[in-house]
Amino acid sequence: MTSDRGRDAAEFGYEPAEEPEGHEMRQENVISLVHRRLRGRYPLAIALAALLAAPFAWVGYHAKQPQFVSTGVIRVKPVLDRLIYRIPENEQMPYFVSFVATQARLITSRRVLDMAVDNPKMREAGWPSGAEGVSILQRSISVRHGRGEELIEVSVAHPERVMAQLAVNSVLDAYNVNFGEQSGVQVTETERRLQQRVRDLQQELTQITREIGLLSDEYPPDMLADVQARQMAELAQLDRDISEINITLSQLRARSGDTLNERVDPMTAIDQLTANDPTLIQLRDMERSQLARISSSRYGPNHRSVRRMKDDLAEIQARISLRVEELKDLAESGALGGAAMVQTKGMNIEQLTQLRESYQTRRDELRAEASRLQQRREEITMKRDQGEFLKERLSTTRRRLDEIRVETQGTSTSRVIIVNRGDLPLQPQDRRKMYAMAGAVFGGSMGVGLVFLLGLLDRGYRYIDDLDKKSMRAPLLGTLPDLSGADRNDEGDEMAALSVHHLRNMLQLQRGRREDGCTIYTITSAVAGDGKTSLAIALGMSFAVSGQRTLLVDADLVGRGLSRELNMDDSPGLCQAISRPVINGEIHKSTINNLWMLPAGPPDMEAKNLSHAAMAGLFERLRADYDNILIDTGPLLGSLEANLVASLSDSVVLTVSRGQSHRFVDACLDRLERMQASCAGLVFNRAEVRDFERCVSAASVCSQSIRSAAPGEKESGFNVDQSARGALVRAVLGPGGRSKSGTDDSA
Repeated sequence: MTSDRGRDAAEFGYEPAEEPEGHEMRQENVISLVHRRLRGRYPLAIALAALLAAPFAWVGYHAKQPQFVSTGVIRVKPVLDRLIYRIPENEQMPYFVSFVATQARLITSRRVLDMAVDNPKMREAGWPSGAEGVSILQRSISVRHGRGEELIEVSVAHPERVMAQLAVNSVLDAYNVNFGEQSGVQVTETERRLQQRVRDLQQELTQITREIGLLSDEYPPDMLADVQARQMAELAQLDRDISEINITLSQLRARSGDTLNERVDPMTAIDQLTANDPTLIQLRDMERSQLARISSSRYGPNHRSVRRMKDDLAEIQARISLRVEELKDLAESGALGGAAMVQTKGMNIEQLTQLRESYQTRRDELRAEASRLQQRREEITMKRDQGEFLKERLSTTRRRLDEIRVETQGTSTSRVIIVNRGDLPLQPQDRRKMYAMAGAVFGGSMGVGLVFLLGLLDRGYRYIDDLDKKSMRAPLLGTLPDLSGADRNDEGDEMAALSVHHLRNMLQLQRGRREDGCTIYTITSAVAGDGKTSLAIALGMSFAVSGQRTLLVDADLVGRGLSRELNMDDSPGLCQAISRPVINGEIHKSTINNLWMLPAGPPDMEAKNLSHAAMAGLFERLRADYDNILIDTGPLLGSLEANLVASLSDSVVLTVSRGQSHRFVDACLDRLERMQASCAGLVFNRAEVRDFERCVSAASVCSQSIRSAAPGEKESGFNVDQSARGALVRAVLGPGGRSKSGTDDSA
C-alpha cells in the first residue's frame, strides 16, 4: 500500500515532504505569517488598535511639557597649526574618531556632572544639589557628534530657558577643567621634560670633561703617544741587550775552554732568540691582551673605539714581525757574538749575570709604566667617545626643544576647545504631537499584536490555503462549504454539490488505470464531529450517479452515524456479515441507482471483538460486486475499528473540519504512516463561503466559476426520509430528491 500511495501522489505532482515539521514556517516570510494569523480577525485587530491608540496617544501627549534647549559646541582639532617644523603634536592625530567618541562620553561622566551641579551659579539659581541634581542633569543632557566630525554638540533641556543655558555652560566648564585643559598640557609637559633632559646631558658632559682632565694631569693626551713610543723604544733596546747577554752567557757556559770570538750557529741562535727573547714575549702578551679587549668590547666592529683598538693591534703585530726580522738578521750575519763583545768585553759570567738582572729590573719598571700609560690612554679615549655621544644627544634634544618652542609660540596648544558656549533659547521645543503620535502607534501596534498573539495560539486550520501547502504530508483533495449557517441558499448548495463531485473526480484520477475493479476508501477524521459521515453519504451518491456500483459501509460500531443518518439502526449489517461466509441480506439497496448500504447492524459485536482476518475476508468478498466501497468509521484517534479498517483499505480520506488543531491532524498522519496505510489526502470541511470566493486552490471549486447544472433524472424508490439527511447530503441530492451532477461528472 505504501507503493500505491507514492504512485497516487506522483500522479498529482505531489511528493511527501522530507523537511522536518516547521520547515514551511521557516520559509514563510514575515508579511505572509502576519497575514495568516490576522486573517479573519482584521475587524477585531482594527477595533482593538483604535481602542488602545487613543489612551496611549493621550499619555504620550501629556508625558513631557515643552522645554527650552540650550546648546554648546566643543571642537576637537585633529591637527594643530604648524609654523615651520613638523612635530608629532601638529601632525594628523591617530585614532581621531575614537578620541572624539571618548571625549563625548567623558562629557556625561559622573565626575563632570558632579562638578557641574556643584557650580555656585547652579546652586544660586536653585538647581537641586547632590544625587538628585545629578540625576536631573543626567536626564536632561544630550551629546551628539557625527562619525569623523570635529564638533561635539552638548545640549540641556529644561522648562526654564535660563536654567537650560546655565546648566549647559556649567557642564562645559566642568569638562574643560577635568579633561579639556589636559589636552594642551601635553606640549608644555614635553617642553619641560626636554629642558630637564638638556640639563642632565650638560651635567654628564661636564663630568666627562672633568674626568678626562684628571686623567691628563701627568701628561697631556697629545703627549701620551710620544711618551709611550720612547718607552717602547727603550724596552726594545733593553730586550736586545738582555738577549745578547743571554746568548753570550750561553756561549760562555757551553764553551768554557773556547774563545769568545768563535761564531755561533745561526739556526741555534734564532731558536734561542724566539724562545727566550723578552721583547717578543712581551709583545705577544700585549697582542693577546689587545685581542681580548676587542672581543669583549660592547661596541660594533665599526665603532671608533673598536677601530682604534684594531689599529693598536696592527701596530703590535708589526713590531713583533720587525723584532723577529731583527733577530734573524743578527743570527744570519753572525754578529751575535760581536754585539755581546762590545757590551761585555772583559766580563765574566758573574758580571754578565748581574748586568742582565739590572737590565731586567729596568725592563720590568718600563713595562709597568707602559701598561699604566696604555690603560690611561684607553680610559681617555673611552671618555672622549662618551663625550662625543653625549654631544650628539644634547644637540638632538636642543633641536627638538627649539622646534617645540617655535611651533607653540603664540598659538594654542590645546586640541579640545569650546567654540560656542550655551546660548539663551528663544522658543521652547514642543514635541507633544510627536509623542502623541508615537503613543498612538504604540497602542495600535499593541492591539494588533494582541490579535496576532491570539492567532499564534490558535493553531487550528481556518482557511483552505492553510492546508493547501506543498510541504504538507498529504495533499488537499477537496473542500466543502459550511452549510450550517442561517443564510444558506441555492448557490451554497450548488457549490457543495460541485465540491463533492470534484472530490470524486480527484479520487478517480488518483485511482488511475488499476487492473482491479474495486477501490476501498476509508472516510475518517481526527476527532468526532468533523463531518465524515455526511461526506461518506454524499461521496457515495456522487460515485453512484456517475454509473459506478458503490457500497456504503458503516464501520463505526460505537457512533453508528451512517446507520442513524439513513434510519437503518435495526437493520442487519456489518456485525452479522463479518461472521458469515456469504452475504445474506445484510446489504440494502437504496432508491438511487448503483448505491447500496451495509449498516452497522444490531449491536451484537463490540469493536474489541473485530479481527483483522475476518474483516479482510469480508472486504475480499465485497470487492467482486462493487466498483467503490466507502467505509465510514469512528475518529482515527478514538476508535479501534478505524485503525483496523484504515490498514485494510486501499486509500484513506481524512476529513478536517475548520478549526481543527494541527496536532490532531499530524497525529492522524503519523498513525497512518505507522500502519503503512495509504492516505489519499485531506478534505477541508465547513470552509467559509467567502473563502471559496477568494481561493483559487486546485482542490476547491471557485464560486465565481459555477455554471448552472442540469438536474439529473429523478430516482424512484429511495426509502430514506430526506429530512433525516445532513445539509451536505441534501445539497448533493438537490430539490425534489434528485442527485445533482455537473456536465463533466458522467462516468
